[in-house]
Amino acid sequence: ANAAAALHAIAKDFKARIAVTDLADTRIRVTSLLRTKDDQRKLGRGNVNATRDELAQHTHGTSMDLSYMKFVDQQGGMLDLQACQQVYLAETLAEVIAEHGARDKRIHATKEKQQACYHISVCR
Repeated sequence: ANAAAALHAIAKDFKARIAVTDLADTRIRVTSLLRTKDDQRKLGRGNVNATRDELAQHTHGTSMDLSYMKFVDQQGGMLDLQACQQVYLAETLAEVIAEHGARDKRIHATKEKQQACYHISVCR
């Protein structure tokens, strides 16, 4: 799996998991994909999770960050969720990511510190 295929598969399974709920139109909010080397250096100055290393995973297109606090509608608009809805979506996303990681050992996910997102890398 490459990062694009992993993201598509995770999104598809997330959508299927929530399809029978009142949140069926919810989509995952991708907060980061590909970064330039310059973007990576700048981000590393102010974000404790980001390295200033120009060879970081995001500069190779092998990583993504998926928010577990904020979700969007089909048009990409931010959803105003009740706390119980947000928790349900976050837990569902975590389960889907964990299942993909268990099936494909090239997929590695971590919950970032001080950022409300899962950092997912797909090793080549």
